Amino acid sequence: LDPFATGVLPLAVGEATKSISYVDTDIKEYEFVLSFGEERDTGDRDGQVIATSPNRPTAAALSSALSVFRGQITQVPPIYSALRINGERAYTLARQGLIPEMKSRQVTIYELELLAADLPHTAHLRVVCSSGTYVRTLGQDLAKSLETVGYLSALRRTKVGKFTLIPSFSLDKLQEAGHITSVSSSVLPIRTVLDDIPAVAVSVNDEQKIRQGQAIPCSADFTESCIC
Repeated sequence: LDPFATGVLPLAVGEATKSISYVDTDIKEYEFVLSFGEERDTGDRDGQVIATSPNRPTAAALSSALSVFRGQITQVPPIYSALRINGERAYTLARQGLIPEMKSRQVTIYELELLAADLPHTAHLRVVCSSGTYVRTLGQDLAKSLETVGYLSALRRTKVGKFTLIPSFSLDKLQEAGHITSVSSSVLPIRTVLDDIPAVAVSVNDEQKIRQGQAIPCSADFTESCIC
């Protein structure tokens, strides 16, 4: 999550760390507040103001612009991001005064809706998007399409795949607990991540091979549903 953001952050410990790659590719959902009239270098409230605009969007213009950003779109990731450029994090280079070249990428916006608006100043929106989408960039691009500039004054991730805010607990609660056993009821089993992929029963010997990274033969009944 970005430093100013809040919300769902799946964490894995022990054997569950092997399943985290399945979580990283999941669809994500965010709610964010887009403030109009200022552009900031980080794309969020923590950045320095680098441009201003007296223009403000109307409700009709905002509603029309949202449809343009649904579906597959092209983004240029922000320079203040964790992407690696020649082995260095982009934000590290940016903080050193170096401007890394950020290549555009395609992402998918499955849903984008206006939840509330305090126009002409702010708009509260919800987005469901593919992994790798930068919501800060989405907000900036949306503002520019409305012939103004903007930045994210709030960002909350409400869902990552099947993980939502409801069973989540705060880091403050974990720190107050002092020990993992105090929040053990909130820790989900590994199958939570894997229960929607095909399952194949294997022998004890084959289980040991899989744990050691070895291949096992697939039976005819499972050749279409498993990769061994």
